[in-house]
Amino acid sequence: TPVLPPELWDCILDFLRDERPTLAQCALASRDWLPRVRHLLFRSVYIDWSNCYPFSRLLEASPSLAPHVSTLEIEGAFGIFSMDRLHGATLDAWLRAIPPSFSAQMTGLSKLELALITIDLELAHRVFSLFSRITHLTLWACALTSFQVFVDLLSAYPRLTTLSIAYTSEWETSARPLPQLPAATALPALETIELTSACDNFKVLRWLISQGLHTSIHTLACSRVPWPSLPILADALRALAPTLRTLRVGFGDNASAASSDGGSGGRAHPLALAPLPALTSLTLDVHTNRLAAVPYTLFLLAHL
Repeated sequence: TPVLPPELWDCILDFLRDERPTLAQCALASRDWLPRVRHLLFRSVYIDWSNCYPFSRLLEASPSLAPHVSTLEIEGAFGIFSMDRLHGATLDAWLRAIPPSFSAQMTGLSKLELALITIDLELAHRVFSLFSRITHLTLWACALTSFQVFVDLLSAYPRLTTLSIAYTSEWETSARPLPQLPAATALPALETIELTSACDNFKVLRWLISQGLHTSIHTLACSRVPWPSLPILADALRALAPTLRTLRVGFGDNASAASSDGGSGGRAHPLALAPLPALTSLTLDVHTNRLAAVPYTLFLLAHL
């Protein structure tokens, strides 16, 4: 019987990358298919309260699976109900009990997505900062106990190119000066920034610019931007102008409401946007249920 080369079998199996039940059956059908099937099954791993401990036991039994993981998504739970709090506490206890060998095994991990997790300095240092090969970091509705947590996370990822922050509005908003990066830190060459929450859009962006982390950014997406924050956006675009090629801007539901951190500060002078000579793509998000934002969107378009 003719036998196909292993490379062709790998190509065929790759077409099933999104069919996890089928891949599981393929793993049982042929020993020759097993290496590629394992890679496809474990390239993206989702962890929450229900499977965190079983996943740890799986890696203890089969440590060879860990290098296949390239995307790790960890989701906690926020809520007022006792079950939500119990689920969040279960995941938090698991995270704080992870041994250092866990991150050391993840040699192929490049994308870390954290959602609905409260992150303090201890958790940042003991767990997340150990994934030093991260190139893509997503913080979705996480609660950072201080801005220093964000700084320490960023300092731990010298290969980071993509930063996405969504609805992470619970972290410290005090007036104290924002921390600086340590002097000996290897700075990441950030290329893509995606910001969603109006509270965080400009606090993070202004800090990145103040630390010189903006010189490689070619893609910026800011959604839910309050109208009074446009002067601050203009200041950020002026700093990003030499390298910015792709810009996406959307206005929040209440375009006339100031954000808690990105307001205009009472400035009443006309908005002046600097030229963006490198810009090749511009997307303005206008939704029919946000008709109040249309005049502001057209105003921004006219100035770009």
